[in-house]
Amino acid sequence: MSEVTHKTWDVNIEYDGADCRVVPGSFEAEAKVGDEIRFHNLTPKDVSILFSEDDLFMKDKVKIKSGEAEPLPVQVMLEVGERVSYPYAVYCKCTDDFARAGSMPIIIIVRK
Repeated sequence: MSEVTHKTWDVNIEYDGADCRVVPGSFEAEAKVGDEIRFHNLTPKDVSILFSEDDLFMKDKVKIKSGEAEPLPVQVMLEVGERVSYPYAVYCKCTDDFARAGSMPIIIIVRK
Protein backbone atom coordinates (compact mmCIF):
# COMPACT_ATOMS: atom_id res chain seq x y z
CA MET A 1 0.00 0.00 0.00
CA SER A 2 1.57 3.30 -1.06
CA GLU A 3 1.48 6.36 1.14
CA VAL A 4 -0.02 9.53 -0.33
CA THR A 5 2.35 12.47 -0.08
CA HIS A 6 1.23 16.06 -0.21
CA LYS A 7 3.24 19.11 -1.18
CA THR A 8 3.28 22.35 0.79
CA TRP A 9 4.09 25.86 -0.43
CA ASP A 10 4.88 28.57 2.13
CA VAL A 11 3.86 32.23 1.78
CA ASN A 12 5.12 34.78 4.31
CA ILE A 13 3.35 38.00 5.20
CA GLU A 14 6.10 40.26 6.54
CA TYR A 15 6.28 43.73 8.11
CA ASP A 16 9.40 45.88 7.73
CA GLY A 17 8.35 48.73 10.03
CA ALA A 18 6.68 50.66 7.23
CA ASP A 19 4.99 48.22 4.83
CA CYS A 20 3.59 44.71 4.76
CA ARG A 21 4.84 42.44 2.01
CA VAL A 22 3.79 39.07 0.62
CA VAL A 23 6.77 36.81 -0.12
CA PRO A 24 6.61 35.29 -2.66
CA GLY A 25 4.01 37.63 -4.11
CA SER A 26 3.16 35.42 -7.05
CA PHE A 27 4.08 31.82 -7.61
CA GLU A 28 3.15 28.75 -9.61
CA ALA A 29 2.32 25.46 -7.91
CA GLU A 30 1.78 22.11 -9.55
CA ALA A 31 -0.79 21.23 -6.92
CA LYS A 32 -3.46 18.61 -6.52
CA VAL A 33 -6.35 18.29 -4.10
CA GLY A 34 -4.99 17.98 -0.57
CA ASP A 35 -1.71 19.80 -1.18
CA GLU A 36 -1.36 22.86 1.06
CA ILE A 37 -0.49 26.48 0.74
CA ARG A 38 0.56 27.70 4.18
CA PHE A 39 0.30 31.42 4.94
CA HIS A 40 2.55 32.67 7.77
CA ASN A 41 1.65 35.94 9.49
CA LEU A 42 4.97 37.44 10.56
CA THR A 43 3.47 40.86 11.30
CA PRO A 44 2.73 42.30 14.78
CA LYS A 45 -1.07 42.27 14.20
CA ASP A 46 -3.74 40.17 12.50
CA VAL A 47 -4.01 39.90 8.73
CA SER A 48 -6.97 39.03 6.52
CA ILE A 49 -6.53 37.28 3.18
CA LEU A 50 -9.22 37.85 0.57
CA PHE A 51 -9.36 35.40 -2.33
CA SER A 52 -10.82 36.32 -5.73
CA GLU A 53 -12.70 33.01 -5.89
CA ASP A 54 -13.67 30.46 -3.30
CA ASP A 55 -13.02 27.30 -5.36
CA LEU A 56 -9.27 27.18 -4.67
CA PHE A 57 -9.62 26.62 -0.90
CA MET A 58 -13.43 26.60 -0.57
CA LYS A 59 -13.05 29.88 1.33
CA ASP A 60 -13.13 33.44 0.12
CA LYS A 61 -11.35 34.91 3.15
CA VAL A 62 -9.14 33.88 6.05
CA LYS A 63 -8.02 35.77 9.16
CA ILE A 64 -4.63 34.88 10.67
CA LYS A 65 -3.41 36.10 14.05
CA SER A 66 0.04 37.57 14.50
CA GLY A 67 2.74 34.91 14.70
CA GLU A 68 0.47 32.13 13.45
CA ALA A 69 0.25 30.16 10.23
CA GLU A 70 -2.79 28.93 8.35
CA PRO A 71 -2.38 25.85 6.15
CA LEU A 72 -5.05 25.86 3.45
CA PRO A 73 -5.63 22.62 1.56
CA VAL A 74 -6.06 23.01 -2.19
CA GLN A 75 -9.58 21.96 -3.20
CA VAL A 76 -9.68 22.77 -6.91
CA MET A 77 -9.62 19.84 -9.35
CA LEU A 78 -8.02 20.65 -12.69
CA GLU A 79 -7.79 18.64 -15.87
CA VAL A 80 -4.34 17.77 -17.21
CA GLY A 81 -2.97 20.80 -19.05
CA GLU A 82 -5.10 23.34 -17.16
CA ARG A 83 -3.54 26.43 -15.61
CA VAL A 84 -5.67 28.75 -13.47
CA SER A 85 -4.69 32.02 -11.75
CA TYR A 86 -6.10 32.99 -8.37
CA PRO A 87 -5.39 36.64 -7.44
CA TYR A 88 -5.70 37.50 -3.76
CA ALA A 89 -5.16 40.44 -1.42
CA VAL A 90 -3.75 40.61 2.11
CA TYR A 91 -5.03 43.30 4.46
CA CYS A 92 -2.64 44.07 7.34
CA LYS A 93 -3.97 45.56 10.59
CA CYS A 94 -0.51 46.91 11.51
CA THR A 95 -0.57 49.32 8.55
CA ASP A 96 -4.35 49.49 7.98
CA ASP A 97 -3.54 48.88 4.34
CA PHE A 98 -3.08 46.07 1.85
CA ALA A 99 0.25 44.26 1.68
CA ARG A 100 2.57 44.88 -1.24
CA ALA A 101 4.24 42.40 -3.53
CA GLY A 102 6.34 42.65 -6.68
CA SER A 103 3.02 42.43 -8.52
CA MET A 104 -0.51 41.56 -7.48
CA PRO A 105 -0.25 38.40 -5.35
CA ILE A 106 -1.37 35.47 -7.48
CA ILE A 107 -1.38 31.73 -6.91
CA ILE A 108 -1.20 29.87 -10.21
CA ILE A 109 -2.27 26.23 -10.04
CA VAL A 110 -1.19 23.99 -12.92
CA ARG A 111 -1.86 20.35 -13.72
CA LYS A 112 0.73 18.73 -15.97
